[in-house]
Amino acid sequence: GRWVDCSAGDLARLCGKSAASVSGYLSEIAAIAPGLIMRDGKKRILCDTGLSTETLLDGFEDYLRTPVLERIRLKKVIERTELRAVDALLSGMSALSYMSDLAHEDSAPTIALEKYQLEALKEHMGDKWLEPAAIEIEVWSYPVDEPSDVSFDTTGLQCVDPFSLYVACAKEDYKDDRLLDAVEQLRRMICQK
Repeated sequence: GRWVDCSAGDLARLCGKSAASVSGYLSEIAAIAPGLIMRDGKKRILCDTGLSTETLLDGFEDYLRTPVLERIRLKKVIERTELRAVDALLSGMSALSYMSDLAHEDSAPTIALEKYQLEALKEHMGDKWLEPAAIEIEVWSYPVDEPSDVSFDTTGLQCVDPFSLYVACAKEDYKDDRLLDAVEQLRRMICQK
């Protein structure tokens, strides 16, 4: 995708991390799969080796961290127009139900926001933010690269991308077999691409 042929500086800008952090990440990637990093003079470039998503997941899954930094649970519904105003995306169980056979339950959606979007939503809602609401907000550590339209016709909101959703859900400690099956179904779906 858009990460291929990017230097540490380019990747830092794309994911909102420091160049030093990304440089460290590239060193870790090179240690695990040397063919993914090439040198161009002093620059290290992330390359496309043609490996399948399943092969890459098998090699890196233990190193992946959930993008969810914080969960905020509210008891009052936030209108879809207010969520769209800050480009909120469906995430968690709400997104998983659109990317697997899990039944849809949209009465209390889970949405993903970056920190700046959370602040914009608080400002947009004003005093209503202080009221309890029926929604779960996940504050994510990075911007979603390519949101999915799989839920848009039904909810008016896009979902986080399938890969990020998989990482977030795979790192949860689900006990329900239906949820575990849905996460496995999502993994199979992203590995077929």
